[in-house]
Amino acid sequence: MKTTYKKLLEFNQIASAFVASEKEETKLKNFVEDAIDAIKDEVTAFNSRLTKKRRKHAAEDNWGAILRDERGNYRYTKDGEEALEAEIEEDLNREVDIELDGYFSPVPETLPKGLVKAFTGFVFEGKNETADEAEKLMKTINKKQ
Repeated sequence: MKTTYKKLLEFNQIASAFVASEKEETKLKNFVEDAIDAIKDEVTAFNSRLTKKRRKHAAEDNWGAILRDERGNYRYTKDGEEALEAEIEEDLNREVDIELDGYFSPVPETLPKGLVKAFTGFVFEGKNETADEAEKLMKTINKKQ
């Protein structure tokens, strides 16, 4: 299945929260855990690239040492931060091909609509529109400002 890293990361976050909140073992919970396992290498690779990009664009002192704030986070110049944001956005919109072991069926009627939407394309058959809808909403909000 082809998707973007943005959609993949969104699914990973929602699915992980779902699994953590489910107290009983169910077929759906096990299926979601399998889907999380199927994408974990891509999530790890994305996070590794993100760490390298942050380090690459971090501000440096006169000796070339990376500057950090009191909590250990990288510090950035305005140009460095803008470059980092552009690279992250580009990476989030990159397509990735993932292999899943089929889809769960039928969709449980008691599952909240938000979860059904987030799981579609990963757990349930269909196209995942959640990240696209969120992006459209953000563009609409930004235009109004």
